[in-house]
Parts: sequence; C-alpha cells; structure tokens
Amino acid sequence: MSELLMPEARFADGARVEIVQPSARDLRPGRMPYAASEHKGRLSCMFCDASLHHNAGTPVIAGGHPGRQAHFVTDPGSRHGETCLLPPRPQDGRATEYDDTLGWRIHINTLDYSDQFNLAAGPYERDEEGRLRLKNPALKTHRPVAVTDVKHIATLIRRGQFDRLRASLVMMADRAQPLAWDEFLIRYMRGGDEGYRYKGLMNRLAWGGRQPAVLEIVTEGGGGRCVESQPVRTLQRGLRLDIIPRVWLDNRDDTRVMGSMTGAGRYLVLGVPRLSQQFEGRKGLVRYLNISVTDRRQVMPADIDRLMEEGRLKASRRKRQLPGLAAE
Repeated sequence: MSELLMPEARFADGARVEIVQPSARDLRPGRMPYAASEHKGRLSCMFCDASLHHNAGTPVIAGGHPGRQAHFVTDPGSRHGETCLLPPRPQDGRATEYDDTLGWRIHINTLDYSDQFNLAAGPYERDEEGRLRLKNPALKTHRPVAVTDVKHIATLIRRGQFDRLRASLVMMADRAQPLAWDEFLIRYMRGGDEGYRYKGLMNRLAWGGRQPAVLEIVTEGGGGRCVESQPVRTLQRGLRLDIIPRVWLDNRDDTRVMGSMTGAGRYLVLGVPRLSQQFEGRKGLVRYLNISVTDRRQVMPADIDRLMEEGRLKASRRKRQLPGLAAE
C-alpha cells in the first residue's frame, strides 16, 4: 500500500509535547508550524512511536501536475506499533486483530490534495506523551480503511458486503462520535423516500455541524464553475422544500477540475458540504447545499443503484464458492 500522508506529527521534548503541522498555512489552534532547526529527526506518529519526517510537497504546475501539500511520512525502516490506529502497512508486521463481522473504520486521508478533511478527529484523546488514543477502545477492532479518492467509496459498495457497510463508521473532525455510514453517503432521492438522507444532512448542518460527505447528485451537464443538481424535493412543516446541491469547481490547484462534470447524469462528489440560508422560491422554500471540489479525485460519474447491483452480483458469486475460497 502507498504511504499515508499525515497532516500532523508529535514532538516530545521531556515534559513538553507539541503537535506540529507541516507548514504555517491554515495553522490550527494549539499547533506549531514545522521548523527544521527544532523538529527535524525528532517527530513521531500521532498514534504510536514510529518516527516521521517532513516532506515539503510539490508545487502546482499550470496545466499539468496539481501539486502536493506539505505533509509528514514514515521514516524508511520505521514501523508503526501494535496500538497504532493508522491502517497497517505490510512492512509494519502488526498483529492487530480485527473483527471482520464489524463494519469498517473509514479514515478520510486526502492530504495529497486537500486538508479540509484532516482536522484532529473528535473520537480521539491524548495520553500523557501526546499520542492519540480512541476514546472508545472497541473501535480498534474495526478494520481500518483509508480513503484518498471517491472511487474508494465506490469500491466498498461494489464489494457487496452491505450489512458490513451499513455498520461502518467514518472518523471525522469536530464530533465526539464517528459518523454513521448512512450519514456519510447521501443518496439522491429514489421513488418514495422523500430525500430523507439529504434532509437529515440539512438538519445536521443547520444545527452548526460540520462533516464530510459523499453526495450523489443528478445534473443535466454543461460544465461551468458551478454545477447544479436537480433538486431534492421534500417537506418541512407541511411546506415544499427544495434542497439543491451545488458543486463549485475550483481550478486553482488542478486545472483539470473544470472538465470533470461536463456530461449529464449521476455523480458522486466527496467533500465538506455547507448549507445556505433558506429563502422563498417561486414554488416553495429553497436551500442550497454547496460543496467545493479542488481535485478530480473528489468526483466520479456513478449511479449508486448500479454500484449496488455490481455488489449483489459479486456477493452471489461468493456464495457459490466453497467456504474459505471466496476471494474479495
């Protein structure tokens, strides 16, 4: 597996423990920017004692490579410990026992192109040496999955392990408990469901929540900086309410973003949605659900119904195989 790009590292100097970010850009409260004179060769993983080093990233190249933000990576030869909560690498040789009857523990790791998902997550607490530990130890037995691309979400659906998927948890910022799968994957309304997932997301954001999400949208195409989905029609206190997802394509760091949603159809969009103020439209109440895209890995053309059908076919093939020989 490729190296995880880490947005924070731990610096311990006796009783002094600091949390270090790769740069001073968007410096979060209680963090220090990386300074080679003080931190080089003295940084550790946030979850264990594996040693890390700083990578300054790569610049944006107009019309080509979108660049990579500064980050931390594991030192060559260093291994993450048995208690580490990061997805295991083959070279770590970790013997952590996961219960595969439980849902996955999904970590959004997009630091390659965006740090909007990578704030310190609420389900963790620090020990006396600054290491992060899960507040709920039972979460450690959920097998971790790193998501760096919306296509990884599609892959999980295509596995056809729907009970396990519904029991999966998404580790996220600013929330004491992980996010449930049904709160993370927001399907466009089907016949009769009245857009309940979109309405649930709207209500959580209206109360001041902040969360990552994968939105399924339906668009007529045409391109442009703002791609508007067909509305999700629901009711609020007996009045018609249209929730309209809008995808804002930011070409600043990846010049290919503008061409990622030119065709009509259904798309999956990974991001951190923001809710507009409610206003009165021509046919009822309206609220926009805005989501920013800065990299093509946040978008893919996909229909969740078709992904689930592929998953059902795969599950059916597994059942026909002999016990112990089913392959993922």
